Amino acid sequence: GRMPGYRALTIVDERKIELFVKTEEAPESMAFDLAHEFGHVVDIRYNDGERRREWMRLRGISPNTPWYGCSACSDFDTPAGDFAETFAYLLLGPGSYHSRMAPPPRPEQIPVLARFCHIEHVSSSLAPKH
Repeated sequence: GRMPGYRALTIVDERKIELFVKTEEAPESMAFDLAHEFGHVVDIRYNDGERRREWMRLRGISPNTPWYGCSACSDFDTPAGDFAETFAYLLLGPGSYHSRMAPPPRPEQIPVLARFCHIEHVSSSLAPKH
C-alpha cells in the first residue's frame, strides 16, 4: 500500500522494513529504496557516535549536525539519510540518489566508503576502470 510522504520505512523496534510499492514505479527505483533501508539497518547495527562523526568527516558534513532529524524532517536532510543513500549508491550505482547533505561519492572515495559500510563489492557501475 501507500503511505503519504514515505517510499520505505525501517521500523527499528519491530526489526522490520516496509516498502510502499507504487505500481507505476520502476523496479530499479524500488530496489534503491530497499537498499537505502538496508543502509539504515547497517547504521543501527555497526555505527556508534564515533563512527557517525567519522562518516560526517568523510562526507564533508558539519560534525554539529544531528545524526537524525526531527520526526517530520526528510530523511534526505540528515547524516543518517546520507549514510543510507550512499549505502544504496555503493550497492546499486547512481540510481535515484537523493541525499541533500552531500553529493554522490567521487570515484576516489568509493573504496573508503565501501569499507566503512561493510560492503566488499561495490556496484559494477562504480568500480574503478583500469
